[in-house]
Amino acid sequence: MVSTTDLDLTSSTVDAPTYRSSAVVTPSTSARADGSGGVTLTDRANVTKLVLRCAPDSAAARWMAVEFGSCRTEGDDVLVVGMRPDEYWIIGSPSSVSGVRSAVPTAGLRSEVDLTHGRAFIEVSGPKATKMLEKVCGLDWSDNMTPPGSATSASVAKVSCDVVRSGDSYFISCDRSFGQYLVESLADAAEEFGLTLES
Repeated sequence: MVSTTDLDLTSSTVDAPTYRSSAVVTPSTSARADGSGGVTLTDRANVTKLVLRCAPDSAAARWMAVEFGSCRTEGDDVLVVGMRPDEYWIIGSPSSVSGVRSAVPTAGLRSEVDLTHGRAFIEVSGPKATKMLEKVCGLDWSDNMTPPGSATSASVAKVSCDVVRSGDSYFISCDRSFGQYLVESLADAAEEFGLTLES
């Protein structure tokens, strides 16, 4: 959870505090890391996560150009995700997300919420990432069931999560209050494969 130590209030403009995530690199998690890279956990909590709700047949939805349960890249560093039938995520750096958002038509747009600081966001990558996920989640993570470009919701280590697969990386998002527990659980599951931590 966000504490006052996570906020930078030294700026003259208090309306835009800086969020510092500590979801991955903690003494208890780091103790498990040997740096061999079978599985790499990367803290992506600071990535901007914008959630748009719009009518499925609207101009806004057509611009998203993703079906429910799939994702695509926009530009160099933005993911556009069809997470639910009328819910779309735009994920990336603040400036890139802002640029993409400005291109989305307003016709059919029902709501817009920035969940950047409300959701933990962990990237799982490495040659053993799929094997590790199989230990903590009952979904079939094989390429024919959850190929690159897919998006789904699942219980991961008993936490309700949204999972987006882009390329060979899995991006796992959950409520921020479960972030530390989820990272500890993933680190524990990854230890046998060789764990690397990045932030």
